[in-house]
Amino acid sequence: MKSALVLFSLLLVPAALRGQGPQQVQPTELRSAGSISLSVPPFVSFGRPQCDGDGDLYFRPIPGSGRYRDSDTVVRINPKSEWPTLYNLPSEVAAEVAPIEAAVTHSGQVWLLAQELKTNLYLVVGFNSDGSMASRFALKTPLSLLAKWFSVADDGVILISGYYPDFAPRELQGESYLALFDQSGSLRKALSAKDLDAVDLDAASKGPVAGGVAAGNDGNFYVLQRNKILVVSEWGDIVRRESYQSPTSDGIPAGLSFADGLLSLEFDRIDKGSVHHDFLVLYSATGAIFSWNRPSAELARSIPLCFTGRGGYLFETVDKGKIDLLTVPLR
Repeated sequence: MKSALVLFSLLLVPAALRGQGPQQVQPTELRSAGSISLSVPPFVSFGRPQCDGDGDLYFRPIPGSGRYRDSDTVVRINPKSEWPTLYNLPSEVAAEVAPIEAAVTHSGQVWLLAQELKTNLYLVVGFNSDGSMASRFALKTPLSLLAKWFSVADDGVILISGYYPDFAPRELQGESYLALFDQSGSLRKALSAKDLDAVDLDAASKGPVAGGVAAGNDGNFYVLQRNKILVVSEWGDIVRRESYQSPTSDGIPAGLSFADGLLSLEFDRIDKGSVHHDFLVLYSATGAIFSWNRPSAELARSIPLCFTGRGGYLFETVDKGKIDLLTVPLR
């Protein structure tokens, strides 16, 4: 399948305004500037795309079965390379596990969280830069945990978030879970229910709102909750809680990303059956506003994929079976 990578430019007036609400900052529109064509392997669609610090795109393609759990490959697209890189589980490993989620670090390291079919243990698989498997180890998680979200820092520290389902011990059922592990799979620290403040979690997954978890290259993880961002150190300590608000009164939190010392919060607005997007970019160290970005009318049919920091955003447009990947560099 052929894809086009269309480059955009952004007329950006930085608005680093500590204490100033989003309503006092005017949105900046994203506009088109050029295109590059790339080849990618065929797939039906893909789930939870991510970007590294260089602006490369990573995703798990969903195969013809349409089942995300059948996807044991991660695809990396580098705009400067003609062909993508494929990160594949060896066939003997793929036959033994059910893939759950992939994580990409700021430096481009690729990891995969999977569950072993026979034991139900959670495994983490690391990959070499050429796509081959480099490591595999089990996490020392509670046996009744249902893991949903997964993030990895550049130094290999792992964050797992999930909850205890109906088959867990009665006293744990419905409780949320968030913990940090090292590269041996050993637990560093599990946060308490009081730390997580259950009323601020996603009601369905009992975890980060909209699955918003980001590993910073500053030694912290960022967890999206309702009206605030929970900042957790790699040792599991609560560093701080950053409050935020939607740029518009009807914006719904839809994602969180970290890059270049910036946090990008995505908000969705629904108007007459159509979804519109706003992006509020904050300085991660202070929570001050960097910019408020909104796709122009020409991008109204495009879907946001991920944030690359000052490199901008990647969007997807699907038209008559052709997928265009659109990038919007900040300047």
